[in-house]
Amino acid sequence: MCGRVILTLSAKMIKQILAEEYDINELNIDDFVPRYNVGPGQELLSIISHNTEYRSGYLNWRFIPKWAKVQNEGYKYINARSETVHEKATYKDSFKSRRCLVICNGFYEWKRENQEKKPFLFQKKDEKLITIAGIWTPQYLDDGSKEYGVSLLTTDANELMAPVHHRMPVIIKPEDSKKWLDTETKLEELQSMMIPVHKDFLTSYEVSKQVNNIRNQDISCIKKISS
Repeated sequence: MCGRVILTLSAKMIKQILAEEYDINELNIDDFVPRYNVGPGQELLSIISHNTEYRSGYLNWRFIPKWAKVQNEGYKYINARSETVHEKATYKDSFKSRRCLVICNGFYEWKRENQEKKPFLFQKKDEKLITIAGIWTPQYLDDGSKEYGVSLLTTDANELMAPVHHRMPVIIKPEDSKKWLDTETKLEELQSMMIPVHKDFLTSYEVSKQVNNIRNQDISCIKKISS
């Protein structure tokens, strides 16, 4: 699964990447601060395709099914299995027409050893942006207000992830990102993107248990634990 991410690049760098790669030039994140421990219920910076243009903004990390009676149901659907996302009633409409890319530069996973859970951080070796496959939906909260929710797609773990967890997020490579966002892309081609990235695409290390508490949001969360 994928339940925590980080976005620790500067606002200037994020804006530069989005401008160069997606021609997104209107992004108001000047007050952005590095985020070291982003979890469900919090906002995820994302990219969508809208009227042949790309737009970026925040989606809330919960996915509330239309049949849900209360908004907290949305926390059960923070991840969607890539193998079945196109056919499950909860997700299939969003998968067909509301795919997105969630922007981060790392994500956490926990390894169970006896009665202990050890957190690990996974990043690209250059610590640059990672784009995770997502689907989004308009949704209504208990008070009647509207928001836009997101669920992150997962796939089988690759050789790097497998010793820690049996699932990992679907990472869309830069050369596939625009095809992923294109509603005209065929299912077979989408499925070819929803596979584990090569083990050398990422690196990982054990981090401080500070990350276990989502209230901890500072740089201590990514502190490397010496072996």
